[in-house]
Amino acid sequence: MQKESINNRQDKYKAIWLSHSSIGDYEKCPRLYYLHDVYKDPKTKRKINITSPYMSLGIAVHNVVEALKTFKVEERREIIESTKDSLISSASFAGAGEKKENTFELKSEGEEEISNKNLLENFDAEFAKVTGKKGGFISSEQEAEFKERGVNMIKNVIADPKMLLSKTVSTKSYYTGDMLPNFYISPEENIILCGNVDWIEYHEPSATKELDNKNGSISVVDFKTGKNEEKENSMQLPIYKILLEELQHKWKVVSGKYWYLESGEVVTKEIEESRIQEVKDKIIKIGIEIRDKKLQWLEGADYARTKNNFDSKNAGWVARDNFEENFKCARDSGESSSQYECDCKKYEKTLAGEAEYLGVDMYNKDLYFIN
Repeated sequence: MQKESINNRQDKYKAIWLSHSSIGDYEKCPRLYYLHDVYKDPKTKRKINITSPYMSLGIAVHNVVEALKTFKVEERREIIESTKDSLISSASFAGAGEKKENTFELKSEGEEEISNKNLLENFDAEFAKVTGKKGGFISSEQEAEFKERGVNMIKNVIADPKMLLSKTVSTKSYYTGDMLPNFYISPEENIILCGNVDWIEYHEPSATKELDNKNGSISVVDFKTGKNEEKENSMQLPIYKILLEELQHKWKVVSGKYWYLESGEVVTKEIEESRIQEVKDKIIKIGIEIRDKKLQWLEGADYARTKNNFDSKNAGWVARDNFEENFKCARDSGESSSQYECDCKKYEKTLAGEAEYLGVDMYNKDLYFIN
């Protein structure tokens, strides 16, 4: 079968885009992948999202900590020390045995903008964006519980900033596009790998390390706000290594790290080169599976008719009719034996009108609440 040339097939808007999270959705359940990562509401032309306390907590904490990478090391140190001083000061003014009030209240509209010199104030501001149903909370008690968890995470960061006080590499130093950092992991199959790294830690050159060169090296860091540890066979850190080493050639990625912000533990992982090729092969395999579920190859006259072009020598990929039927729930199809309801069922509720519409979220997706 003669296929189109690579140049003809490369179209970023028609390519299969994959990331660590979308791959995770697909492996968990093809239907979840379709509803979360592909489907768009026919009326609004937007993808859909379902809010949850865990997602809201993660967004608020990440926004506060990741914002520090826009500052130089000494500025970061100043911000962290300033927040620490404010925390100590507020504690010293609380009477013995007296319940301490939250001294970092969000200012009301019209008042002076919150200073970015206090991480707890910043968290207060970020969390205020996801209160109530917007954050997926079913009660004020649940909201307070999650907010307290977030405050404790920020306090852990203040108490031991770890790599936040080391040099970092900014995203704009290796990617300046208007999309997520991305590249063609398979130009032949029109598959793109994309992703955003929470933090990139820079290491000065060292003559004792084989992988270091005159430019130094880097480690990728992922901030974890959940309680569960990342699985041993996770592709997240290898994906970040693949992405960064493809988008820039100045620094070698020598390790990956998970920073569990609730416990304060940092888990360092070596990313073996043999693992990299294994992950690349798996990403491309998944991309081809998804593409074949979304598209079909038509040759000659069949393809020509779909393009209103009667040159029977043409051939190419075209969208399948009702291709969503190819993305079935893993549990409904018997591919999963889990006793728990599949996450795709929540998204089915939005289609069935059984979820409450909240508006458009920060990612330009239609946001829903399910009680």
